[in-house]
Amino acid sequence: MIWRRKREVEQARSIDDELNARLSRLRSELLQARALAEGEAFRIELEQVENHLDEAEALAEKATKVNANDASEIKEKCLLLVQDVEAGLCLVKPAELLYPTWIRLRERLRYRFGKERREAWISDVGDRFTGEEVEELDPRRLQTLRQRLRQLTLELGEAASSYNRLNNERSKVTSDVIGLAVRLLCVFAVSVIACLTISHCVKPGWTLTLVSSVATVSAGGMGAVFSRLRTLQDERLRKQFTKIFRSDLLLRVGVGSGAALLVAAIVLSGRFFALPKTQIEQVAVLVALGFAAGFSERVWKVMLSQATGRSSRLSSKDGN
Repeated sequence: MIWRRKREVEQARSIDDELNARLSRLRSELLQARALAEGEAFRIELEQVENHLDEAEALAEKATKVNANDASEIKEKCLLLVQDVEAGLCLVKPAELLYPTWIRLRERLRYRFGKERREAWISDVGDRFTGEEVEELDPRRLQTLRQRLRQLTLELGEAASSYNRLNNERSKVTSDVIGLAVRLLCVFAVSVIACLTISHCVKPGWTLTLVSSVATVSAGGMGAVFSRLRTLQDERLRKQFTKIFRSDLLLRVGVGSGAALLVAAIVLSGRFFALPKTQIEQVAVLVALGFAAGFSERVWKVMLSQATGRSSRLSSKDGN
């Protein structure tokens, strides 16, 4: 917990530094735009942008004086205002600053947009900077360029917000699944240990069979949980993330436990191989086999799906 808290503090400090750097850059660009502003329309637009920037700076300052939860909400509002300021500055900043703005936006295109969308923007906006200097463009073409940069800024901000929201959702879902998995593992582990402990003092018969079955089912559940956690990291790294609900983990545990119980029934039948002589060794063997059956729950799920699909196709043929 202390390590996690320390990491969260370091991440928050990094975000604060980045936000302050963006605010400083925007303030500098605003001052340059004000110094070179010409015409009443530009001055009105500058006032609107400056009001948003003042509000963003006030929110950034306020975020440093409240608790972590409130600070997170305030920073989200601040970032939205920062995006509005960046988009608005594209319409009023000096023409000499438009090309550096495009370079900065082009760098963000690499990890915010897909290949087709990225290449379309590079082809559209990049071609407008070739040939004559930006400050030498006629007013209409210059205004079109400003509008394109403004639109690109807004779309990049939208993509960043969507990515951050999805990333937070991933973290919450993953933490929820891991927490449930840990609790299930504790229950199954206690059950297995209890069964192994009492196995040497119960009489042969239905009591021993019950103890063996409980131990095997618990071991199968443990195997299914470990199998799910093994694939959890891979799913978090997919670009298109699918929510991992509690029901998915519980379903896998059910399949793994059922597979372990089936293995226990086959082994206890005595038709395939003989169990050890001592009772605790018998339970230990069943626990190992049950864990293996539970860990391979994905194979069992595929087999069940194929069997269900085949039955459905046969039923449809009979109906026809």
